[in-house]
Amino acid sequence: MISFLRRFTTKIIGSETHTITLAAIILAASALLADVLGMLRDRLLAAQFGAGRELDIYNAAFRIPDFIFIILFGSISAAFLPVFSEFRSKNEKDAWRLTNNLLSLGMVISACLSVLLFFVMPFLMPLISPGFSSDEQDMAIKLSRLLLFSPIFFGISSFFSGILHYFKKFLLFSFAPVIYNLSIIGGVIFLAPTLGVWGVVLGVIFGAFMHMLIQLPGVLKVGFLPRFLFLPLHPGVRETFFLLLPRVPSLMIANLNVIAMTAIATTLSVGSLAIFTFADNLRAVPVGIIGVSFATAVFPNLSQAWAKNEINTFFNILSSVIREVLFLILPLAVLFIVLRAQIVRVILGSGRFDWEDTQLTAAALGLFALGIFAQALIPVFLRAFFAIKDTVTPFVVSIFCVSINIALALNMAETLKDQQSGLFVLFSGSLSLESFSQISVLALPAAFSISAIIQIILLPVAFRIRYGSFFRGEDAAGILKIFLAALACGAVAFMALRPLAIILDLNHFYGIFAQGLIAGLSGGLTYILVSWLLKISELNVFVASFRKQFMPKTIPFSQENITTSSHIK
Repeated sequence: MISFLRRFTTKIIGSETHTITLAAIILAASALLADVLGMLRDRLLAAQFGAGRELDIYNAAFRIPDFIFIILFGSISAAFLPVFSEFRSKNEKDAWRLTNNLLSLGMVISACLSVLLFFVMPFLMPLISPGFSSDEQDMAIKLSRLLLFSPIFFGISSFFSGILHYFKKFLLFSFAPVIYNLSIIGGVIFLAPTLGVWGVVLGVIFGAFMHMLIQLPGVLKVGFLPRFLFLPLHPGVRETFFLLLPRVPSLMIANLNVIAMTAIATTLSVGSLAIFTFADNLRAVPVGIIGVSFATAVFPNLSQAWAKNEINTFFNILSSVIREVLFLILPLAVLFIVLRAQIVRVILGSGRFDWEDTQLTAAALGLFALGIFAQALIPVFLRAFFAIKDTVTPFVVSIFCVSINIALALNMAETLKDQQSGLFVLFSGSLSLESFSQISVLALPAAFSISAIIQIILLPVAFRIRYGSFFRGEDAAGILKIFLAALACGAVAFMALRPLAIILDLNHFYGIFAQGLIAGLSGGLTYILVSWLLKISELNVFVASFRKQFMPKTIPFSQENITTSSHIK
């Protein structure tokens, strides 16, 4: 038995993924598991605290620690992986020295910044939460100081992730967010009843540590030995920071956008930040499972294709991934709009999370869902730019779109305070909120979706202007077919809701769950059927990927295979 476990563990650690689609499936499956746990986490948080001020404080406390991680390590893979690939192709030892240099430098900067922020936190928190009272801000300061430990663990973990990505070993990387969410759930169940949000924060810190630790065996397996090596003048360090520096302002802008949304939410009615965060977490599920998973899986192949000057291969990979993402994300976006109330009631509707909280969160989710397709494609386009080592163009687009987001959020939040305004009437009527007098929080997801759609228009246009067209004639027809199939999916799901409401008891969890499940499955089966009738080729891609990975006579993924097919197999 011990021998079997040893062999199984070794296989898991050393497993390499041979196709982009299968890599994306592995990442998507683990992301789905992590997101299921994340939804359980949010359900427990909603039941324990409700959409009230205590949860607002907990969410606000994350902003500064998250800012550190995102600025220092949020794009390290995008800058690190192309340089590491270049160095390793010449000298493996130099590649590992580069990794240790960057890791050591990142840790030193992170530690110094954490110490500095610990002392200046009382001056920063009022900027992030202007709507909090002095006591509420004091609690947020204490929680945020404790959370400063998490960026250090996540920073180390991000380097480990970059190494595993290069070697196409995605399994351990994919387990990390699962362990992270399990740790937070443990904090909510076992510590929160006595320690309140402090118990949840302790779960967060332990989860960040485990996020790092679980990837360590994988990086050791491929030959990396972490050690302190502080040589900031190493050529690879300079090249990485040269690529990273233009990305840092973009990350700062994006994170400042989150901070701005937080600040606006704290000035609205109590619980607005909690409602916005709950809806945003639900919105992030399909985006993470599909958009981020595909972007993560395709990035090494895009980097290698561009480094080898295989431009046609690069374009073929990019256009195929775009179609696969749209094939998966569009029906989910439609179902999120149609089934938004069922989703929120099933996942969050318990304990102190009351009916008013549910309705507002469902409305916010519906507005978020309008831009889900754009939010899923943005990571793919960003990876395409990063593979070319262009971090400036995405920054220019990002700063423009974030400015639009903040301006729209401020303007709409103020407009929605007037119950006679056309925007208030539109939102309250279309989202079934006629009995509500306070719906200003809906300005945040609405602005977010609009800015995301603008961004996904500008990124491809900028890419085409600078590097040429990746869009082929058959892509337009294929995307139109996917859009029509998604509309059919939503129409069937919507029509199924009313008769199910007559049959089922919607006053209980199981009735709501059954209604959403049956309507969703009806829509999903319709989507598959219509896709088959319209001969949408992406329907067959995933089966082909599994066959290539697991059938005896398989052909491993190669760049040459891509050039002979319009789809990623």
